Amino acid sequence: MYCWSSNMKRTYKIFPSLFFILLSLASYSQDTLSVEDAVRVALENNYTIQLVKNDVAIAENNNNIYNAGFLPSVIASGSQDNSINSVRQRQISGLERSVDNGVGRSINGSVMMDWTIFQGFNMFIAKNTLEQLQGVEEMQARITIENAVSSVIVAYFEIVAGQMRRRVLLDAVSLSKERKDLAEFKLKLGSASQIDLYQATVDLNADSSALLQQEAVLKALKADLNLLLGRDPATAFEVVEVLPLNTDINFASTLEKVKNQNSQIFLARRNLTLAELNTQYWKNQYFPSISLYGGYNYVRSENPSSIFVFNKTYGPVYGVRASFNIFNGFANKRNLANARIMQKSGELQLKQAQLEVENDFYKVYTSYETSHQLLKLEEANVKVARENFNIASEKFKLGAIDNIELRVTQQKLIDAENRFVNAQYQAKIAETEIYRLSGVLWGL
Repeated sequence: MYCWSSNMKRTYKIFPSLFFILLSLASYSQDTLSVEDAVRVALENNYTIQLVKNDVAIAENNNNIYNAGFLPSVIASGSQDNSINSVRQRQISGLERSVDNGVGRSINGSVMMDWTIFQGFNMFIAKNTLEQLQGVEEMQARITIENAVSSVIVAYFEIVAGQMRRRVLLDAVSLSKERKDLAEFKLKLGSASQIDLYQATVDLNADSSALLQQEAVLKALKADLNLLLGRDPATAFEVVEVLPLNTDINFASTLEKVKNQNSQIFLARRNLTLAELNTQYWKNQYFPSISLYGGYNYVRSENPSSIFVFNKTYGPVYGVRASFNIFNGFANKRNLANARIMQKSGELQLKQAQLEVENDFYKVYTSYETSHQLLKLEEANVKVARENFNIASEKFKLGAIDNIELRVTQQKLIDAENRFVNAQYQAKIAETEIYRLSGVLWGL
């Protein structure tokens, strides 16, 4: 019903691909879903994962030298204007001139380039900021994918544990059926009362009811896993009924992985870097801005109502512009002070993230150790409870104990087996959470 492993591999690769390696499992039928297949399907179909991948793609598109301001801007423009004018003119010399309904035309065209070549090195800061923003999106996507993979693993093994509980209930129904059959047989022989048969029937019905409820629970758990896999809730599948557990997770070495590979800590470091870049940006506002411009203009006009009936102008234009902010109401000073405060907040948030993650790891590792201690205890308890029930069954057949006493020992066996399954499941949850915190669900 369970499997121990001291050599579970913990290297995975997610986004764009994941190599999720667990224990080698036995062969299974075509409609059986392994945990590896469940993770693979989730990475392909889960809508939340697809959405965060789109966010990363947008950040990648935005991360370019043009958005950082390294490249010049080039604008071409053109226009044609038409007019109809009537003119009456009298010059000081007495000469008169008149035009009726004169058609005027003007054609304008230009190509202009503007290139900022210096702005306090803000172009380099802008490019680095775009890199960090892309990194933030990738880290947020990594966190989302790690959480999704962890949820899939937990949901999968919750189904495995549910099927183990189902087997316990099947055994209970089988044993209760034997008790009822034996009570009926004894009643016919006259060595048992009707009350014994009623009691055995009530116990059988109770166990059958619990089994039906467990079947309903399993259907709901499978629907939840199908949701994580982006599939129809009614998609039928079976799971590999084994709970592979790793008993060799070392606290000290895993804590180092948590400190160096945890996604939340990485994200806090990215945000701190962004705050440092913002501080540098406002420092650079005290530098001047220098830009080059150049282009070509073309103007052609025809207007019979003007002194110049025809005019044509064309040629290149170029130059250098420089600007320096002498005074803007101390806005730069205020923004720089705020940026330094934000940088200090980023440092505090990083320390807080490190402390929270280490605290989470300490608690989950304690749960991991406790679960494995409980496993040994509950495994031994199941053996004792089963032996006790076997002895009670023999006594019941000989008439040494009654139905109620046998039922008590049977219920103790059921409870012991369920606790054993729960201990395995809790150990698996703790193990998966350790992998998530230590960055093992994401291969770097």
